[in-house]
Amino acid sequence: MTVGGLKDLSGRYISDDEVDELLDSACRQHGIPLEDDVRIASKQLSRYAKDVVTRARIAEGVSLLISSAGTKINSIDVKQTEEGFQAVVDIKVEDA
Repeated sequence: MTVGGLKDLSGRYISDDEVDELLDSACRQHGIPLEDDVRIASKQLSRYAKDVVTRARIAEGVSLLISSAGTKINSIDVKQTEEGFQAVVDIKVEDA
């Protein structure tokens, strides 16, 4: 698949800004080029995505997606409320 094809496919599900953010983060971490005609093997793409994207479960049916390689979740404190729940998330952001 090409980078351009990936952008087109991803654009059906997430915003262009989110696609660009994910690709930029993969580029910074792995040095992959971002030109639309560059081909990326699906196996490589899977590795890049796992290294860049972190998903944390907050509660049943609610997850937090971190799409920056330099951003890590330190802790999540979830408390029940009358209307559902309240989550406090401690996030560490590394300098770029």
